Amino acid sequence: AVIVCRDGVNGDGTVTDDDTGLQWEQKTDDGSVHDFTNDFTWSPNDGPPDGTVFTSFLGTLNDGRSPTALAAPAVSPATAIVELRTIVDPHAPGCGQGVACIDQTVFGPTIPFLLLVGHQ
Repeated sequence: AVIVCRDGVNGDGTVTDDDTGLQWEQKTDDGSVHDFTNDFTWSPNDGPPDGTVFTSFLGTLNDGRSPTALAAPAVSPATAIVELRTIVDPHAPGCGQGVACIDQTVFGPTIPFLLLVGHQ
């Protein structure tokens, strides 16, 4: 069931899901590190977490200091999928019609999942 107004905007570029306690990044359309068109990798070779999400994304957020793989959260891909499903809103405007099925007024502009399939 969808819980209305369960996502609290924190005012710092993040959203907290009051139901799960998970914190999410708000995306932008401004060319910054938060731009929804950016594509970051977890690991370029399916090895340790040392891809651009660490060297570029988190490095930018941490004032140019590139965090190490040791800073990577212990989240498996399967867990990440389960967590992502918690923000799906089948009632979001345009859901299923080429628009991401999340509340974009809260999370910002988002590329629909179908466009990401096979885009690794």
